[in-house]
Amino acid sequence: MEGLIEEGKDALEQDAEGPSFDLGLTGGALRVEHYEIAGYEAVIAMSKTLGLRDVATLLKQNLDEEVAAAKKVTAASQPLLKAAAHQPEE
Repeated sequence: MEGLIEEGKDALEQDAEGPSFDLGLTGGALRVEHYEIAGYEAVIAMSKTLGLRDVATLLKQNLDEEVAAAKKVTAASQPLLKAAAHQPEE
């Protein structure tokens, strides 16, 4: 996770702009969401194995929020993808 945060910091320090740059940032956000999703899936499995169904249920609610966030990031990236595809090469 620290590496993902560092990537984002480095990107912001470049002071770049445009759809390709924005797309890179949304890609970083999506990687963070997937990292969080994987973490929740792991602890849900552990909770179930330990018989902690109530805990697993609460964690599943968090997982659902992370999945919803990932879908929002993906949806937000669609216009950026189209704009970047029409951006002249540098």
